[in-house]
Amino acid sequence: NVRKGLARNREGYQKPDPGFRNQEPAQSLKRTLEYLRRRGADVCVVTTPVSPEYYTYAKADSSTADAINYVARVAEQTGARYRNFFGLFAEPKFANYFRDMDHLNEIGAPRFTEKALAACFD
Repeated sequence: NVRKGLARNREGYQKPDPGFRNQEPAQSLKRTLEYLRRRGADVCVVTTPVSPEYYTYAKADSSTADAINYVARVAEQTGARYRNFFGLFAEPKFANYFRDMDHLNEIGAPRFTEKALAACFD
């Protein structure tokens, strides 16, 4: 299956490094959230959904789980809300919600946006 091969390659390419917590992007997330909260922003951090094929590979990868847990922990430490939608559309029936393995299309994006806004701000 072509989609499975694309998902495996994409997930492998995007796999977080073991020491990602000490790298600049991770530290930048924390600084940005701290800054926004100090300024009084009502912040909700989300982990966006991935395609069913991508999810199959990523859920078995402990480094992906570590990265998601890190984001959740940083959000909590800075007083931001966190919502994990990583597996929201993980069932095969949602494959047509994606432009590629990890980007929603015109079908999936509005559905995700509605769910995210409701989960974050209602």
